[in-house]
Amino acid sequence: MSTAVLRVSSPDLNVETTRARLPPELVDRVWFKGTARLGGRGPHPDSGVSLFLCEADDNVQLVQRICDALAAVADEVAQLVKAGALAQLDIALYVGGLGMEFVRLDAKLLRRALDAGVEIAVSAYPVSDDDE
Repeated sequence: MSTAVLRVSSPDLNVETTRARLPPELVDRVWFKGTARLGGRGPHPDSGVSLFLCEADDNVQLVQRICDALAAVADEVAQLVKAGALAQLDIALYVGGLGMEFVRLDAKLLRRALDAGVEIAVSAYPVSDDDE
């Protein structure tokens, strides 16, 4: 199962105001400047909001779901980016076995991201059905 998360952050981001302007069903987590990061990696240098956009077993379906979810938040995210926030779409591909996994980012998704000022990162994470 592959997933997509959109993170918006800035040293000056008002988390509560931002959270209230986004669809509550998408808000996955928030963090505040100066609070401890996960894994004991020191304090957060900024404040932010993480949106869980979607998940899918099929990467074609994943891209379509990302497009739909991004459309729902694009205007708000674009305003935050114009105000100085960083917005990053993180597409996490879960791969297993020896096969090669890829995702094709179509023009519609790239245009939506570009228009909203969203950067895109694609990560691959190995998974296994083994009990080891």
